[in-house]
Amino acid sequence: MIGQTISHYKILEKLGEGGMGVVYKAQDVILERLVALKVLSERALVNEDDKARFVREAQLAASLSHPNIATVYEFGEFEARSFLAMEFLEGVTLAKRIKDGPLPLDELLKTATEVSEGLSKAHEKGIVHRDMKSENIMITREGTTKIMDFGLAEMRGRSRITRIGTTLGTVSYMSPEQARGEELDERTDIWSFGVVLYEAATGHLPFPGSYESAILYLILHEQPESIRKQRADIPPRFEQIVLRCLKKEREQRYQRVRGLLEDLETLRKEIEKGDSQSSPTSVPSQGVARKLESEKRSVTILFSSLMSGAMDGAEIDTENLSIGLNECFKGLISIVRRFEGTTDRIVGDKLMAVFGAPVAHENDPERAVRCGHEMISYIERFNSLGVVRTPSPLQLRVGIHSGTVIAGPVGTEGGAGYSVMGDAVNIAAGLAELAPATSVFISADVYKLVSNLVEVGEQRQVQIRGKSQAINVFRLQSLKAGVEPGRRIIGTGAFVGRQRELVLLDGAVHRVVKKIESRIFVQGEAGVGKTRLKTELVQRAQQQGLSVCEGKCSSFEINTPYFLWNTFLKSLLRIGMDTPEAEIRSRLHETLQILSLEADEPYLATLLSMRYEEILLEVDEERKKRIFEAMQKLLKAYSDRRPALFIFEDLHWIDRFSQDLLEIVFTKETLGSALILCLYRPEYGRAAKIIGGGDVIDLDRLPGDEARQLMRLRFSVEEVPKALEDLIEQRAEGNPFFIEEIIKTLLDKNIVAVKKGKLEILAENVEAGVPETIQGVILARIDQLEEKIREVLLDASVIGREFSRPVLEHMLQRKADVLSGLKKLESLELILEKEEARELEYLFKHYLIQEVAYNTILANRRKKMHGLIAAAIERLYADRLKEFYELLAFHYEKAENWSKAAEYLSRAGQKAVEIFSKEESKDFQSRKEEAIAKLFESAGEKRLGWVILASLTAMIATPIAIVMLLVPYLIGYMYWHLPPYIRFELWGSGILGNLAFFLYLSILLLGYPWAGLVFTFLGILPVFKGSPKLFDLLDDQIRVVFRSGKIHSIHFSEIEHMRFFDRNAKRPWKYRIIDPLYRMHDYSKLTWKTWLKEVAGDILPPFSFGFGSRIGEIHLTRKTGRRQLRLLFPWLNTATKSRTLGLTPSDPKGFYEQLETAYKKWQSKGRGIQLH
Repeated sequence: MIGQTISHYKILEKLGEGGMGVVYKAQDVILERLVALKVLSERALVNEDDKARFVREAQLAASLSHPNIATVYEFGEFEARSFLAMEFLEGVTLAKRIKDGPLPLDELLKTATEVSEGLSKAHEKGIVHRDMKSENIMITREGTTKIMDFGLAEMRGRSRITRIGTTLGTVSYMSPEQARGEELDERTDIWSFGVVLYEAATGHLPFPGSYESAILYLILHEQPESIRKQRADIPPRFEQIVLRCLKKEREQRYQRVRGLLEDLETLRKEIEKGDSQSSPTSVPSQGVARKLESEKRSVTILFSSLMSGAMDGAEIDTENLSIGLNECFKGLISIVRRFEGTTDRIVGDKLMAVFGAPVAHENDPERAVRCGHEMISYIERFNSLGVVRTPSPLQLRVGIHSGTVIAGPVGTEGGAGYSVMGDAVNIAAGLAELAPATSVFISADVYKLVSNLVEVGEQRQVQIRGKSQAINVFRLQSLKAGVEPGRRIIGTGAFVGRQRELVLLDGAVHRVVKKIESRIFVQGEAGVGKTRLKTELVQRAQQQGLSVCEGKCSSFEINTPYFLWNTFLKSLLRIGMDTPEAEIRSRLHETLQILSLEADEPYLATLLSMRYEEILLEVDEERKKRIFEAMQKLLKAYSDRRPALFIFEDLHWIDRFSQDLLEIVFTKETLGSALILCLYRPEYGRAAKIIGGGDVIDLDRLPGDEARQLMRLRFSVEEVPKALEDLIEQRAEGNPFFIEEIIKTLLDKNIVAVKKGKLEILAENVEAGVPETIQGVILARIDQLEEKIREVLLDASVIGREFSRPVLEHMLQRKADVLSGLKKLESLELILEKEEARELEYLFKHYLIQEVAYNTILANRRKKMHGLIAAAIERLYADRLKEFYELLAFHYEKAENWSKAAEYLSRAGQKAVEIFSKEESKDFQSRKEEAIAKLFESAGEKRLGWVILASLTAMIATPIAIVMLLVPYLIGYMYWHLPPYIRFELWGSGILGNLAFFLYLSILLLGYPWAGLVFTFLGILPVFKGSPKLFDLLDDQIRVVFRSGKIHSIHFSEIEHMRFFDRNAKRPWKYRIIDPLYRMHDYSKLTWKTWLKEVAGDILPPFSFGFGSRIGEIHLTRKTGRRQLRLLFPWLNTATKSRTLGLTPSDPKGFYEQLETAYKKWQSKGRGIQLH
């Protein structure tokens, strides 16, 4: 074709080839311009209809004139070959540009904005691209972005995928509705453009896969990995824009590109002004595709049975019936997909769908119920079309049940498909079999989870085959009006009463918007509604554009210095428990840089338990003063830049050092555009020192009329029987939380029920079912739980009010039970998932629930659980244990593991000295001494026990050792006195026989004495050594406390060198060979002389206190002591006589950092020795 002329276009060179045809670079000989000429292949236009539709779309595309759209000049035919002439663009496609790496932020936003403008113009003309992808976006040499291939997308899609006749587009960029073969509109281009934005920001597709089926599964069911988790420089608002484009339901996406374009332009302006850091909280990262493995899952099963409607004796067109049923099932499957369920199997006229596996959603029961309701409506519409000619219409019966199943791959060795099995499947199938025609049966388990969403008939009991007990079921009548899909109702419904308080809050918010500081102090007893009032204020503040930062106190951290400010800073920086230290440092630095507070970074970092070497040697009081000043300046600068709401919650549990800082912050100058909210119980005794000129709200219990209003709202009825109202009011005494818990208890125990919008009393003695106290009500709800779910709740209560799922899973060792239990507890409103957390973190809905659950556990089990929690933290966060010293000390104290408790109390105290001052460490030091005292409260008895055990062992071992020593000498004596006719031969040689015998005798002479010595010392060494139980770091020495009660001290003045050996550090192989025991300090100085002195001259391992750690070990070289001959003379291998010592504390790296700091401080006092 090169050199030929098509119409008035002379072909110059070939640019590319695809399914539609070949693209050439050509010269327009009339207008003398270059064009891109696409010559369509014969298979591209299958029939006249295809050709006509293609011509219409090409004409529409040609009508587009926009700087960001590649112009279509002409469509025509030449010698029976169709061609399309387009604008010739010199540059690179966006796909090729992305191969060089993700786009920088400024280029990313520019490209996104220009593509949005072009796409918006096309949509205004009624043109849907259908094949938006990075390959169809060109970046010209001038830097302009242009969209290509309008009008060809539909045809190209058909050539790429033919499994579904109307599925258009390249697979990785397909929208869910496109993958399902549904009707398309502009919103499918918005989805595809979201994929392009994700790809440009990260360098890879959001839904990667090797096969089309795998990619389609991810598009329909999974969420992409967080962009900001991969690129910290991406603003949160940009990620929100992309995720909104990628919503599975098109109604939740941008409805027009114009809205998307406006958000992008707003973001660009914010970044130009430097306000990008103050954008909304980042969107929590979603799960990514995972390998499917067999596991226990809590799911909701939907089972449907489609009845043909045929009557006995009636003639039926079986072919028509088969075609009709297939079409009907296609519709039912599309409904399942729409609600993001999984079609498990279709057998005959039965269809089974699973909600919650392999991908779980927070509202799977709701999705299943809505899916079943929609299926019934679909069958009615399908019958009205008359597709299937049968004597009577098709009828559908649906059964829905929630329960635990075994889910996983089945079919082949690798798992060809995914299926579930278990009793829940049988129950759902039984319900479908028993349900009346065109109706849905839901089990009582499902009803509990969706009761606020559905209208049902009266409860009935049915008998299912294979089940000995009857099943409680409800017939679904309708969905409640006004309840949005996916809406979660967790104790945050309409706000009842508190009108005076709300007026006060609104006034405070408006004053802050006008840059006038406001302070509100809310006091109230547990359950009276402090947290609910806080939630209402947060919503109103965010509506006015206030940034929210929240610090919390905890009953578990009441002795941790500055815990309130630690949580406050984490909230301000938007970091969680799983955030790496490097990222924390980066965020702190960026935030302070924006606020022009870079000089205060080391001081604020101390509140986050991070070391900055430049301030460690400052005088304690001076450093503490600067920390307080830095925090005050941070609050002032932050609120000056943007109006803010600062929350300090649960101050009745505040530690005294956080209180000191709080008083200084509140008594100094005002903080500018800040609304300060403090919440506490009446027992908080130091409130007067921080109130100053603020407004105080003494939150009282609800009056009678408001309490009754709350009852009606929580029961979802217009009227509550007077006797029941009086009973609840009498027991709860106006406490809102108490009222809500009583109502849930009554419903859970089936003492009352809501039927057709009316409240009915089912039990004769209602009063007996309502405990007298709030603790009793909570305990009654806990006792109603299934055993496994109750276990999850109780174990979580030992962790604290807030807890992470990984720690809980590590404790229980049963991930499936934890996940299903947490979902159930969340649905019962006992716990909530933390929305701002990056890790899977939860909190109890109220402190009282956690307290009651914790106090329910027997003391012995509580001790065991505290130990398991501490062990889980040590393993999960081994590389940054320093952050958790205080928490580990608390849990080991509760576990009565006094050696571990003393060690972590010692570390926490040293950490307080290092970061703050000695004053903050006094509490840790006193608790450490108490732990040591408890560890050795019977030290004399333990010491005597060791002596007796060692003596008995020695008595047995010593005679054996003597015999072992004498054996080789007796054998030698016998050899020399053997008769001359006895000879030793080997392979017929007497010489070889004698050599073999002497070799054997030598082994005995060397091996037996050594074995005897080892045997002897097994009995003797425990008396002198034992194993170390505590590594304690003091101001001028290291103290090692042994199991036997013996204490060994190493004074800093004895130390010549110290070094930390990191077992995880990678060393070149040559250094591993020549220096296997990490003797060299600096390999750059490696010579034969240094090797002979430091490696060969000290080849034996150090005297080690305890067993080696997989993390590392600390080696100390003292000025005096022996290096050699320790293997020949084991009694020299003692701590007092060895020159090289090895320390193996629980967190060796953290201990070494503290040792370095303490050693440097000791040196600074004029007694120093050079530190290597």
